[in-house]
Amino acid sequence: MIKTIYDRLIDIHNLAGYTPFVPQYTKYDTNIIFTSIKIVDLYVALCNARSNIHFLDNQDFGDFARDKVSTKYVKSLLIQNSLIYYNISIDYSWQLLWLYIDDSLIGKLPTKELYESRIKECTYEGLLLDLTLKRDIKLREIVKDFFAKNAQIVNKFRPKYNYLKHRGGFYYEGLGENTSFFPITFQEKEEVYRIPMVSRDEINVEELKEVLLEFDTIFVGFVSYLISLIMPNDFCSPNVSLGELMQYPLKYVEEIKSYKFK
Repeated sequence: MIKTIYDRLIDIHNLAGYTPFVPQYTKYDTNIIFTSIKIVDLYVALCNARSNIHFLDNQDFGDFARDKVSTKYVKSLLIQNSLIYYNISIDYSWQLLWLYIDDSLIGKLPTKELYESRIKECTYEGLLLDLTLKRDIKLREIVKDFFAKNAQIVNKFRPKYNYLKHRGGFYYEGLGENTSFFPITFQEKEEVYRIPMVSRDEINVEELKEVLLEFDTIFVGFVSYLISLIMPNDFCSPNVSLGELMQYPLKYVEEIKSYKFK
């Protein structure tokens, strides 16, 4: 039986169970609802990161690639996509806690607009500051310790993500030229100087693949632990009465009346 990357990774499909429906909206405050939505956002990002690496192992890319050069190009796209989604997942782990500790969300109607406006405000430094101000030292130290202890592996791919945003892509062996110096030199007296040209950083697909898979395992363990600390035990299967359901619109009656669907 052919092995796939999923045989070495932790199953994360339980995270999809945090998708909030009517019972959750009825029972929990808006910060908890938004946190659950971010858990599912994170799940989707991780699935995308993993699937792009999984596709790298294909032996046949069909109409996408019928020769060696086009196969290399498709693989370059897949590893870049995975790189992007793993870095997005890091950002989402910060946003998850950012939403959870945002007490100002309590009592507000959970809407798409409110959710998207709040996550745009999140930064790593801002999260640590807010955790400090709220005296949630335990969560702050968990986050700091994780990224401090795993800085070596994170630094193997996080800077590549920032580079990609500014350069659009990397150089892959066999895909074009990547010249760093002029083919001629410059000489003055006894000194010979090489003349620089603007090149691209180079990526080895297989090496980056292994780095990302190594990070996946430790990161999923970290995120799973965070979720176990902050989410109610019965969130995925809450018991809600008809009376509680009927009370929900009364909590937000003015906001509901003024809300404009787009």
